[in-house]
Amino acid sequence: SDLLYRDEWQLFAEKIVAAVPEVKFAGPGIHNNPDWTRHFMDDFGRGHHVGLITEHLYPGGAAGKLPSAQVGRDRMLSGEFLQVYQALYDGFVPAARAAGLPYRLEEVNSYFNGGAQGASDTFTAALWGVEFMYWWASHEAAGVNFHTGDRVSMNNAYQAPRYATFVTAPDGFDIRPLAYAFKVFDLGAHGRIIPVVLDNTMSANVSAFATLSDANNASITLINKEH
Repeated sequence: SDLLYRDEWQLFAEKIVAAVPEVKFAGPGIHNNPDWTRHFMDDFGRGHHVGLITEHLYPGGAAGKLPSAQVGRDRMLSGEFLQVYQALYDGFVPAARAAGLPYRLEEVNSYFNGGAQGASDTFTAALWGVEFMYWWASHEAAGVNFHTGDRVSMNNAYQAPRYATFVTAPDGFDIRPLAYAFKVFDLGAHGRIIPVVLDNTMSANVSAFATLSDANNASITLINKEH
């Protein structure tokens, strides 16, 4: 329970502060649970050396519960995932801002347990990933950390994840689809987010984001999520 977590966190924090008085903490690092995060801020948001509020987010939930790869892809490109982001944001970010604390999604990807085969390892992941980064950047997130690596826990075994950005190869590394989201974001996301209105008279499954650089250059990113 969060009460047990609170007591244990306070015990460890007091010991660390005694040894390192200027330490800064981040927490609670829980998955898609704004209630727990608000409780954490109520308990430790002021006067307890907390400098950053953190959450995990795998908006699709468990990869193994998907009925098919097509459903996995469709969900990543639908408004369903956007609703998950909005609900999490509404659930804890206003409280973090009221406490004067920045927040970060410090562990994220599409589906947990290594990602969904035929979805997290396809072009869909590139489209989903760039929209995910822009959405949270436009909602004041301090940053996001994608879970990746050569081996992650998948069904009680350590395997190469389907949602990896890249994996080690004999001659260096192999780029996976999600890595292209990072490249697109890097090309278009320098500066600050500015409002953009998409006049979508055809109701196409398209999203748009815009930035303005320090050199006063505007960049617009259009993400076409149609089949």
